[in-house]
Amino acid sequence: LNCGLEDTYAYYSEEDLIAGFKKTCAFQPRVIKQNRGSAGEGIWLCWLCSGKYCKNYGDRLLEDNEWLKLMEMNDNHMEYHTVGEFLEFCVNGPTSAKAGNWMSTFPGKYLEGGKEAGGQLVDQRLL
Repeated sequence: LNCGLEDTYAYYSEEDLIAGFKKTCAFQPRVIKQNRGSAGEGIWLCWLCSGKYCKNYGDRLLEDNEWLKLMEMNDNHMEYHTVGEFLEFCVNGPTSAKAGNWMSTFPGKYLEGGKEAGGQLVDQRLL
């Protein structure tokens, strides 16, 4: 069933998240939402610091070393991380050596437990 914009995804695995986010965020600013909680925790607005989005969806993929401006919706604080650090935080949390230093008080690990435990991220265009 096809519905919604072509660059809207639900991710259940690390591999799908990495491949998908690097494609979608290269195209447009994003909203990344976890499948747990209701007060804005685990909901991130994501922009490229460079502002250099590709014209057509799929024209390019982000590199791990490109910088993101991130806003967590539970308290609207801003963080700046590389694509690689953000993806590492989403999968393995802020204590992972590859995640960098985070101000967020929430643990990341949004895919933890798999689909059966609600481990999911939704990736949609920030309009």
